Amino acid sequence: MKVLSEAKLCAYLTRVLDLSKEVVGYLPDKGTQAVNDDVLDRFHAIVNDLNADRSNDSFLNDPTWNWIWEAKSNYNYIRLYGRLAWINLQLLELL
Repeated sequence: MKVLSEAKLCAYLTRVLDLSKEVVGYLPDKGTQAVNDDVLDRFHAIVNDLNADRSNDSFLNDPTWNWIWEAKSNYNYIRLYGRLAWINLQLLELL
């Protein structure tokens, strides 16, 4: 069974938590508004990097991740925060 290193998992967790912290700041005033391009680009970078690591960790190939791999055409801050929270929980399970 292939697994990501603890260092790599912690790096992903840091990225997810940093972006989550920023996104939660938008929730009170802009929660249902479309996510700005910078935040969306950073979210896609995390997802793309995780997707690239699927071959290095069998857990990332689990079908429960399919909804993350399938990008939506638009996100609001609430939905994006939910996706980040789910990714965070899944990464914690890998530690």
